Amino acid sequence: MESVIKGKLNERQKLFCKYFVSQDFFGNGVEAYAEAYGKDLTNQKEYNTSKTNAWRLLTNADILSCINAELDAAGLNDNFVD
Repeated sequence: MESVIKGKLNERQKLFCKYFVSQDFFGNGVEAYAEAYGKDLTNQKEYNTSKTNAWRLLTNADILSCINAELDAAGLNDNFVD
């Protein structure tokens, strides 16, 4: 199923998912978006763009499925946390 989900996403969306669950950006959609899409967060306009678009990505069912698959692969699934 994971490969089907990833097949629906473009490369930058896949990178966003990867960065979102990485140790460097864990759970920070704005920073994960900026890294995946090459945005400069010191620029207020690019920060606002990153914030808005990260929110949009995080409401996408395919993105959320990909993030869940990445968390499972990293061993951060519900069974591990419990």
